[in-house]
Amino acid sequence: MHRKPILITAAAAFLGLGLHAEEIRLSLTPEHTEWIEGGHFWGNMRFYNTDLALSTERPAHIHTEPAYDGKVHYGQITLGDAEDASFTFALVTPDAVSGDFQLFLDSKRDGNLANEGDGKFAMVRRMERDGIQAARLSTVVKSEARYADGSKQPYQLLFFGLLNQGELTFGYRRATSMTGSLELDGTTYKVWLVDNDNDAVFNKALDDDNNPVGGGEAGDPLWLITEVDGDQRTVRDARRAFTIGERRLVAEIAPNGTSLVLKPTTRPIPAIRMTAGGAPPAGERPPRPPLLEAGVEAPDFVAVTADGRELRLSDFRGQVVVIDFWATWCGPCLRALPKVDEVARTHTEGVTVLALNVWDNRAAFDRFIETRGDDFAVLFAHDPAGRGAETDIPRTLYNVSGIPTMYVIDADGKVVEGMVGAGGADRLDELIRQALAARS
Repeated sequence: MHRKPILITAAAAFLGLGLHAEEIRLSLTPEHTEWIEGGHFWGNMRFYNTDLALSTERPAHIHTEPAYDGKVHYGQITLGDAEDASFTFALVTPDAVSGDFQLFLDSKRDGNLANEGDGKFAMVRRMERDGIQAARLSTVVKSEARYADGSKQPYQLLFFGLLNQGELTFGYRRATSMTGSLELDGTTYKVWLVDNDNDAVFNKALDDDNNPVGGGEAGDPLWLITEVDGDQRTVRDARRAFTIGERRLVAEIAPNGTSLVLKPTTRPIPAIRMTAGGAPPAGERPPRPPLLEAGVEAPDFVAVTADGRELRLSDFRGQVVVIDFWATWCGPCLRALPKVDEVARTHTEGVTVLALNVWDNRAAFDRFIETRGDDFAVLFAHDPAGRGAETDIPRTLYNVSGIPTMYVIDADGKVVEGMVGAGGADRLDELIRQALAARS
């Protein structure tokens, strides 16, 4: 009897805040080409990778396998929220690096690893350095996500791995997003819904304290990306309140991502949002801490080279060192790398140019080295803290809050200057020449 006045009051409240009271319902479908090499988002969006645990023990439910030629490593991947969401894969590594690598999936969940393709990797790159053989591999594979409501969705995965000195690392990330179209206030938006936990589950709403509504721990962002006429890209975290145009909204999403309901809300917008590459807008970032001042001792650190060796900054005492903090998902970093490389090719005596991969997974770094490493003369290394750690080199030692950031260190291990942004590469040559002159 009293519901109607309450609804009218609620609508009036929305209108008083400049909000629209109606819900907007979208149907989304899987898209499989835009997150792989050559696709719309390749190289200009951050990658969120998942490392996989491997075991040589065959799972009991696997009853049929192909003929393997090498060592078999089994693992599990979970796609969806059904009881049978997990499935087994088998990675085959040859006895010699020169042999064939294979990957077999049981995404049908029928215990059969022999009925889903020939297992060939799309790309295997074999290398030999100082007598040590290594191989990097990657491939895109079709699989299937399963949900508690009984639905199934095709879901594509990009796998990548490295076998180096007998040590094997293997991981994957999603290569599928859900996509559709939105008509809102006279504007047509193309919409993508992107799961960065790589588990093909899309209903991951957070409360105002950033805790999952359904319990558990919050994972990586669930992107809601919009573009207008192939431009004006905006990236939002669909787990929280956000805006599209003038509307403040929350998303109600089906677990399988096929249904997206945009609802008006009075919930606060998070203080920090994301833009085209997943970074906060400049006006909403916390103040940057100042970079290390000229003349201070450059903090020593331990990083890991592309071939697995440890290096320290102090190893290069007596040389001028350029440190370029970068990541594989960072567009400005990748645009600056050719300029940094030019500096390395120009200054071949008394100078080390260190391209230090930070805030990134090792697998993503290995993938970059595999596909592009030979194009550059810089010394590549990886921060072992990886992505999301609180002990990373740039933030804890060098006051880095955004990348690319570059430092020039003189032969005595003192900071010459630090620079933020891709434009810093333009000053490297001048600063290096100053540091070399001071050394002599």
